[in-house]
Amino acid sequence: MTECIPLFISQSSISTEINNTGTWRFVRPVYQEKTAPCSEACPVGEDIPKIEMLASRGMFK
Repeated sequence: MTECIPLFISQSSISTEINNTGTWRFVRPVYQEKTAPCSEACPVGEDIPKIEMLASRGMFK
């Protein structure tokens, strides 16, 4: 037996002509290797992003 799931579709009540999606839809993000601002500002030079990653995994004491 399959369960019927309602389908929700967004519908605009005004014209969408002001939303120029065609002009930017092919734009892709540009990723840049940069040092995190918190690491640059750390007075003792700790790798803050690594500490946060280890702490989120419960591996930082």
